[in-house]
Amino acid sequence: MGFACVDEFFVLPGDYVRDGQIVPGFDLTYVSAPILLGAAALVLTACRLLRGRPLVAYGLLLLGSAFGAALLGQADEFPLVQFLAPDVALYFVAASTARRTSACAAGMALTVLMIPLTVRLSGGQHQHIGATGRCPHGVRGLAPR
Repeated sequence: MGFACVDEFFVLPGDYVRDGQIVPGFDLTYVSAPILLGAAALVLTACRLLRGRPLVAYGLLLLGSAFGAALLGQADEFPLVQFLAPDVALYFVAASTARRTSACAAGMALTVLMIPLTVRLSGGQHQHIGATGRCPHGVRGLAPR
């Protein structure tokens, strides 16, 4: 009986609770299973290459995290759990390589984090614009033309 209450507090990223049951955000079908295996292979390859080729490894780690976030349906923003491995790798790269290499890795991370925001702003996904076409918050330039 106590486990029923615990399940509502420990919901995995992408999952949600409906009618007291946890509904997974994805299912391992013939489409999502290869993406998950590919993301895992990218992350494991990146871990192996991190010491010798840090920028290539960091790029693979970012790509694997992006695939994992897309699989969970969270590609519009990266949650902390999905970006934890690249964060730890960035700390390793900054501590063990030259300043230029760590700055390049930090730039790669910021670029990946800015992609969802850029796509959202350029694609017209503005939920705060009403039927009048005007933004109630006073932000100009976001209304459809």
